[in-house]
Amino acid sequence: MPVNDDPVLAVDVGLTGLGKVYEGQTKVITATQLLGTDTDNADSEVQFRITTNTQYGQILLNGSPLGVNSAFTVAQLKE
Repeated sequence: MPVNDDPVLAVDVGLTGLGKVYEGQTKVITATQLLGTDTDNADSEVQFRITTNTQYGQILLNGSPLGVNSAFTVAQLKE
């Protein structure tokens, strides 16, 4: 019987250290900072979901703001 393996958070370095975001700056999050893997699913099917509002600034996907319950995929991080 096939087993549905759980996804794995492979990379989560955040925007810290040299990657910090300062007022007026924009940073692009890529698979270098955030990456999930799942042996059962393609990158386009592995999602990250935003569960709380940002304290400062905003998260954009292709120029459009993302809020609570919005999602983006590993494939989008790799674009």
